[in-house]
Amino acid sequence: MIHLSKKENEEWAQAIGGLFLNFGLVEWISLRFIEMLRGMPVSNVAMRKVLAERIKTIKKLVEDSPWADAEKTSAIKLWKEVEDHIEMRNIVAHNPFVFGKNKDGKPGNGILNVKQLRGVGPYNPVLIQANDIFAVATAIGALAVSLNAFVKPREINAP
Repeated sequence: MIHLSKKENEEWAQAIGGLFLNFGLVEWISLRFIEMLRGMPVSNVAMRKVLAERIKTIKKLVEDSPWADAEKTSAIKLWKEVEDHIEMRNIVAHNPFVFGKNKDGKPGNGILNVKQLRGVGPYNPVLIQANDIFAVATAIGALAVSLNAFVKPREINAP
């Protein structure tokens, strides 16, 4: 078990929690985008695709849509920004939390991207800090709000 101070624990919990909650929202919006642009419920095939594959599908559907050019450009730009942040989510999800050196070379803790350890050493990995993750979480949250503005409200058919 990793022992952090209460303050550190709260910082990491907020950063990682915010990252995954906001990416979860983007995942949901990606399904709604596909549903809206295809004009039919999302298929099981689309649901099984990873986010990066769904974004490729979305960008193609947006390009082929009857939307105004400005809307198309804006939506595609937003999805490209999401793509730029997917790597951080994957690093946080699939790599260990360790004690080592921070960016400034001082002892600290963070997420080690084990891909930095490829090849023959010596290695000088840079740990990802809570504030780095929090910055991406905040950016993804803002992107989710912007992307959600494109999604038409879903009609609920009452019996």
